[in-house]
Amino acid sequence: GLRRSRFMRLPEVVHLKGVSRSTIYRWMAEGEFPKQIPLGGNAVSWLESDVDDWIERRLIQELCSEILYRDFRCTGVPSLLVGAKAFT
Repeated sequence: GLRRSRFMRLPEVVHLKGVSRSTIYRWMAEGEFPKQIPLGGNAVSWLESDVDDWIERRLIQELCSEILYRDFRCTGVPSLLVGAKAFT
């Protein structure tokens, strides 16, 4: 179902992410960040739940990348490829 969420304006999103406005807009153009929601006039915002979901996905991606790098560095074989024959 729908989660309760609040609107976040650009300064809050920039502060939360620790990146510039231009980076947020570049990520949006690349489809890497949630799109803004027009509120009327020139006002736009993001749903807090969309930003939180995006942060969670990025953390998971970073963790998976680190695990793959660590496994490959130690064994020469990423852990996700061990036992891959079972899926072929």
